[in-house]
Amino acid sequence: MAESETQITKRKATKQLLKYFLIIVAVIFAGAFAIHLFEHGKEANIHTFFDAIWWALVTITTVGYGDLYPVSFWGRIIGIIFIMLGFIAFSIFTAFIASTFIDIKFKERKGLGTIKQKNHIVICGWNSSTNKILDFLSNVDNKKTVVLLNELDADEIANIQSKFPNLDIKFIKGDFTNQDILNRTNIKQASHVILMYDESKPNSVPSDERTIIAVHNIIYMKLKGKISVQLKDEKYLPNIRQEKIHNVVIYDNIGGNLLANSTLYPSVPDFVQELIKYKNGIGFREMEIPK
Repeated sequence: MAESETQITKRKATKQLLKYFLIIVAVIFAGAFAIHLFEHGKEANIHTFFDAIWWALVTITTVGYGDLYPVSFWGRIIGIIFIMLGFIAFSIFTAFIASTFIDIKFKERKGLGTIKQKNHIVICGWNSSTNKILDFLSNVDNKKTVVLLNELDADEIANIQSKFPNLDIKFIKGDFTNQDILNRTNIKQASHVILMYDESKPNSVPSDERTIIAVHNIIYMKLKGKISVQLKDEKYLPNIRQEKIHNVVIYDNIGGNLLANSTLYPSVPDFVQELIKYKNGIGFREMEIPK
């Protein structure tokens, strides 16, 4: 499997971090050796090589306890050089760490990261129904991590995350028919995968064919959890009737039937809609019957 952009960034950052760390260690030992070489006599307070290491470490980190310091002329010259060199080296090191973390967070916000969580919910695709799913989860199980896999803009995802602050919503940007993209969601360890009739792909017409391709890819990947599928057209049902599919919902089928029913029986749709709501712990839910 090819490495994701975030994984490549982290690997390069680790190598670079090790490089900077070794440079700083080398500078500390060089400064300690030089200061220990010139600091002698009764007035000197840097007596051992350990004292010199302590002085170099305190100086380079700009802590400056002042308990150890050079007193000889050449010791102070070395101290001046070491302070300047150490300040530059340590500043570059700390700036690199900060910029690396910012870069990783920026990539995650753009949907270019990789999910490490397990037993999470992956929602592939996006349409107006997805908001209802998130609203339901926020009322029922807001401790779950929800991974959104679609092609919405990062700003739109940020708005969704702010709309459901009690949910741990993460984002992966890409085409959910692509196995490499699916792997970035750690889909094999997901407890439930929901495939939506996708309307997030720009400049393209939504189709059930993409959903069916994604279903077969996910089944091939030997998912441990359940799969739920939303289709637009009932004619595609025979293509995905398999044991791995937990359930299939036809997009707006329930809404259309309720509207049709309302022409003769106006109170029936209200009753049904009230039944399928789940709010404040009230509503239908599935439970195992004890032995």
